[in-house]
Amino acid sequence: FDYSIKVVFFIRLLSIILQKSYNTAMSKLKYKLRISLPIFLFFILIILSLATFEIIFQDKFFPGVYTGDTNLTFLTKPEAMQVLSAKLQPRLNQTLDFTYQNQIFKITLQDSNTTINATQALDQAFTLGHSGSTLEQIRGQLIAIFKRPTFNPNINLYLDSQIQPIYDVIYKSPQNASLDANLNLIPASAGVELDK
Repeated sequence: FDYSIKVVFFIRLLSIILQKSYNTAMSKLKYKLRISLPIFLFFILIILSLATFEIIFQDKFFPGVYTGDTNLTFLTKPEAMQVLSAKLQPRLNQTLDFTYQNQIFKITLQDSNTTINATQALDQAFTLGHSGSTLEQIRGQLIAIFKRPTFNPNINLYLDSQIQPIYDVIYKSPQNASLDANLNLIPASAGVELDK
């Protein structure tokens, strides 16, 4: 009988010690979870946000990318080409007016065989953040967001046929100083020329 009481007492004592150890361990675990769970969830949120950002902009221009004065954010390449064409076409129909000594000279861009090639600029703008290694892509995306790069379309103006008539009207050859038949000094005069 005495032996069984000692065993029961020992088991009970061991049970109390294990229960306290378990409670202490659980308390520490709960404390660690209270601290680490929000941090873990925060990192998961960041990773999910970045993944969502990459998926959304997979085939679109990143925020802050411009071609000329046109913001390309959230546009695909075909949409960007349509927007640029719609914006540049009215400019081609404009008339440029120049005034010289009360004469008005008009140049129409539509008659000047002007060409606008935005494809190369759009390709350069799209590769920013979409091509290269992962590190280069991240670098390109950060440049797009914080530096707001601008890619200008290639514009070729062929205005010579319209400028030549203006040149012919404006041109005045320079004259050196000279003497007339009575030996009077004729002062020099500066020429006027159109800077092409």
